[in-house]
Amino acid sequence: MNNDDLFDRLIDHFGVEPDSDGEVRVDCPNCGKEAKRGQTHFSFSGRGGHCFVCGTSWSLRRLAIDVGVIEEKARAVDTRPRAMARRRVQKQRTKRQVSSAEWIEYGRVFESHPDLATAWQAYKVVPEALAKWYRLGLGCFPEGSYMSKCTHLRLTVPLIDTAGTVHGFRCRTIAGDYGGWRERCEAAGHAKWLSPAGTQMLLYNGQRIGEGPKYGVASDGLPPPDQETVLFVVENPIDAIQVEMVYGDARNVRAVATLGVTVWDDEWTERIREIGCRVLVAYDNDRPGNGGGAAGREAWLAEHGKDIEPNGVKLVNHLLKAGVKATLMDWGGYPLKTDIGMLVNEALGRLMELANDSFAPQIRGESEAGSCCVVV
Repeated sequence: MNNDDLFDRLIDHFGVEPDSDGEVRVDCPNCGKEAKRGQTHFSFSGRGGHCFVCGTSWSLRRLAIDVGVIEEKARAVDTRPRAMARRRVQKQRTKRQVSSAEWIEYGRVFESHPDLATAWQAYKVVPEALAKWYRLGLGCFPEGSYMSKCTHLRLTVPLIDTAGTVHGFRCRTIAGDYGGWRERCEAAGHAKWLSPAGTQMLLYNGQRIGEGPKYGVASDGLPPPDQETVLFVVENPIDAIQVEMVYGDARNVRAVATLGVTVWDDEWTERIREIGCRVLVAYDNDRPGNGGGAAGREAWLAEHGKDIEPNGVKLVNHLLKAGVKATLMDWGGYPLKTDIGMLVNEALGRLMELANDSFAPQIRGESEAGSCCVVV
């Protein structure tokens, strides 16, 4: 049975038609994360499927087996009469490649918005000098633009590599009551963080560990990391900026943002291993991030039928296996959904107190109180 037949059967099974990109968005078969309008948690196409919450990937055949569309030992050749094998020919939207020059032009507009400083201050504390250096902005993509269905005003963060090429943007809903934009965006079902179509992701602030198109440019105010450096791995770009702003020079800390808890490149592992620095994975205090301990597990299972392994735990174990000195931020008694940025904003002096300086040779899952059990 070829992929066209499998894709066709999976569409029938889920009862959801592909979108204009040929993607089908449904609840994740592994972790149960529900499909939501304007957000991509799990989707599959003619190439296979992937969940951005639990990090599980499937070939079409594996997906068809897991959801019961075909049996494990199903024959590779479809025995149905060919005339009866229905095909769905999707009129998929051609994915246009956006040039760096086009992204730069958008960035100029966003950076010149008159309310930029006010909107950013409502979200996080970012000094004006750093905001200008990282070219933070405020704006929205034109209505009807193929780049994004969301035309609401958003905070914008350009993704610029170490050669100065702009690969796109990460955009966030407006915080607080600023202009009512956040409420309008959420009411429309649009994601809190999104990247417009054509964006190519990279390791934000990645110049701390490497050069090239996979590594985002970093400010030049700090020297390169060494064996005594603690490298924070966080989720969103502003958290990376703030961690370095507060502790970069004083505590020999550097920070990079993966832009997603399921995103990691083995090349980044090798670069870190060569540097020899210590790594602290500081994803958010929830089940998909660092886990949230027993409370995170309980909250997840209350809404989903199956537990998942936190992506922070998976990343730390991956790094340890590669010979990198890594550990997990233990959030202890902090509330679920707490992130690094909240601590920087609300309790600057306590951020580094949470970092475990005894980097363990092994991590064994989780503890009941925190996000992981560090074996020293």
